[in-house]
Amino acid sequence: TDAKWREMLTQAVAAAGDVQGEAGHRALIVGVGVHAHASVGKLLLPGTRHDVVAMRDAAELLGFRARNIRTLQDEHATLAAFRRELQRLAQATYRDGDRVLIYFSGRGGQVPDDDSDEADGLDEVLVFHDARIVDGNVRGVLRDDELGKLVDAIPNDDVLVLIDTDHSAGLVDADGLTKPGHILLSAVAEDEITVAEAEGHLFTVAITDAIKAACVNGKLTADELRTAAAQGSRDHSIPSTPTLLGAPGMLTQNLFLPGSKCFHSRQGDDGK
Repeated sequence: TDAKWREMLTQAVAAAGDVQGEAGHRALIVGVGVHAHASVGKLLLPGTRHDVVAMRDAAELLGFRARNIRTLQDEHATLAAFRRELQRLAQATYRDGDRVLIYFSGRGGQVPDDDSDEADGLDEVLVFHDARIVDGNVRGVLRDDELGKLVDAIPNDDVLVLIDTDHSAGLVDADGLTKPGHILLSAVAEDEITVAEAEGHLFTVAITDAIKAACVNGKLTADELRTAAAQGSRDHSIPSTPTLLGAPGMLTQNLFLPGSKCFHSRQGDDGK
C-alpha cells in the first residue's frame, strides 16, 4: 500500500542520515519485561511495554525527532544489542547543544563485585532479555562499571540517563556517569526496589506525566523531574527514593530542547 511504502521510505531516509553521520539529538529507549531463560526467574514486567510507549512520546515532547529515537524492547533488548546502540551513540556526530537521552526500564540486580571497587562487595547490574545463570555465574547483565565506560565514550557534553530498575542509584558508581555534562536520574536508592505495575512503573509514569504537564509552559529541569518522581512515590507503601546526580548547572537547565513544540523562549529567558 502507499502507506507502507511511505513508512519504508521514511525508515530508509532515517537510516541513510544515521550512516552519513547526521548531527542531532539522539535517544535510546529500552524496555525489558520478559526474559528468555527461566534461570533468572519467571517474573514478568508487563508495564515496561507501557513505559516504552510513554517514554518515546515524552522524548518527542522534549524535542527529539522520531527518526533519531531508537527503541529496544523485550526480545530485541539483549545485552549485545544494547552495547551496539551505545557504541553507535559513541560514534555519532554531534553539534554544540545536541543532547543524548538514554532510558532503561526493567529489572535491576546486584551481583558479587568482580574488581573490588565496591564498599558493599556488590555490583549493580541491568538485566537484559538474554540474561541467564550458567554454573552459578550471571550472564546477559551489564555491570555499573561497564555502563559508565560506555556512556563516558559518548563524545557529546549533554547526556541524560534515566533508569527505572531496582537498585538503580548504585549505577552512579560508574565513572562515566559523574562526568560533567552527564545527568543520571534513577528511580530508587541502591538498597530499594522499584514499584512495577501493569500500567507502567511508578517512576516512569511520574516523570512522563511531569513532562506532559510541563509542556504547557515549556520549562522543566532535571531537579524538577526528580521532585515529580519523589512526589509520585509518596502515594505508595513501598519506599522509593529517586536519586539525581550531575553538575549543579546541568540540573537546572531546561530539558525541553529548542525546536520542541513545548519550548517557549521568553523575554530574558533563553530556556537554560
